[in-house]
Amino acid sequence: MVDPIIGTKRLTKVLMDGGSGLNIMYAKTLDAMGIDRARVRSIGVPLHGIMPGKQAMPLGQIDLPVSFGDPSNYRTKTLIFEVVGFHGTYHAILGRLCYTKFMAIPNYTYLNLKMPSLGRVITIGTSFQRGYECEVECCEHAAAIVTSKELVAIRKEVFEEAPDPKRATYQHCMLKCFRDLIRQTVEAYIDDIMVKSKWADHVIANIEQTFTKLRANNIKLNPKKCVFRVLRGSTFARMTKAVLGPQLQKNIIAYVDDIVVMSKNKEDHIADLKETFINLREAGLKLNPEKCVFGVSRGKCLDTL
Repeated sequence: MVDPIIGTKRLTKVLMDGGSGLNIMYAKTLDAMGIDRARVRSIGVPLHGIMPGKQAMPLGQIDLPVSFGDPSNYRTKTLIFEVVGFHGTYHAILGRLCYTKFMAIPNYTYLNLKMPSLGRVITIGTSFQRGYECEVECCEHAAAIVTSKELVAIRKEVFEEAPDPKRATYQHCMLKCFRDLIRQTVEAYIDDIMVKSKWADHVIANIEQTFTKLRANNIKLNPKKCVFRVLRGSTFARMTKAVLGPQLQKNIIAYVDDIVVMSKNKEDHIADLKETFINLREAGLKLNPEKCVFGVSRGKCLDTL
């Protein structure tokens, strides 16, 4: 709980909420400060996460200067506030945007807030008694609306929109399907599945094992979103050395996942390309024509000419 100067008024009940992504100014506070609502600009964008299952439409946004400290050592920044029409127990709420702009560091144990200034460090504190009183007021306000018709309607709406708890989530489905393979040959993240193999000769076996698990759990894959045998990193380096070893640093440079065929003389370039294609064909490797470029005299690689 802090008491900064917002606009031209000192507000004595402002909550510093590090969990909020917004700076909130209540319309009732705005009116008490004598600020004309014509200064509030409409945005037409709803706020989410304030009430479960519902969106709150703000009245708009307003830019106000916020000052911390005393006349001998203070700091002022202009913050954007979301002006809301519903009731709250605080005058305003300052969120992470305020913490970032003032570079403020909170200490929740001692109820202190510190921030740098041109003079010395500004320390802002409050008493435990004041924090307790505000907490009691918040609880009383919450108890007052528990039986209100508005809360009953919100509860009904949230219950209707709530997901079925019996419905299996993606994570639960993957855990059930790949319980014995997770972190061994299968990695599942968000909505992606990666089949990994420590050795090249195990790739096909691991993919077949994964397909068997998916089939047993009646899970189908979208072929358009499947990619097989992606070689990169150390795997690509080993493959390049095994297939194109004699050519490396002679007429080939391989870096990350690119192969560059280079020739000292223009007349030798066709022969160098032919040698490269023969080695790739013997190893059973194919190139993607859409990613091949021929006859390049020079170019940029990683922004270096």
